Amino acid sequence: MVPKMTPEKVSLTKISPTGIEVLAQLGVENPNPIDLEARSVTANVIFDGKYDMGTVEIDHKVKLPSDQRTVLSVPMAMDWKDVAVITALVALHNDVPYDVDGKVRLGGDLVHVSLPFHLSDVITAEQLLQAIAKPPPP
Repeated sequence: MVPKMTPEKVSLTKISPTGIEVLAQLGVENPNPIDLEARSVTANVIFDGKYDMGTVEIDHKVKLPSDQRTVLSVPMAMDWKDVAVITALVALHNDVPYDVDGKVRLGGDLVHVSLPFHLSDVITAEQLLQAIAKPPPP
């Protein structure tokens, strides 16, 4: 049987002049009589429906016990592709929505399945201002 995934939440954990870090939480139910393994997560982040942060792929091996629900907590870090993006977001003087679309790859090398997910959250105007107020690391 195909496992079922429930996207739970995404939250911004860090923002800086160089990029962002988010934490995605995904619930995975394994209805099978055997253990499975989550192998990797691929995700794309888009701010305000138009500013693409790019796609990341993270090796994230987690055992999914049989007949149980497991919460995957997946940290993701992305660099700003263009400094103009953060400047444009700050200039909005508003909270900015962002979307995370991705997939979790389950299984092994020969047999695997990818489960899609979508999460949304908002980055506050204050958080954006903090990002440009911090000097970049040396």
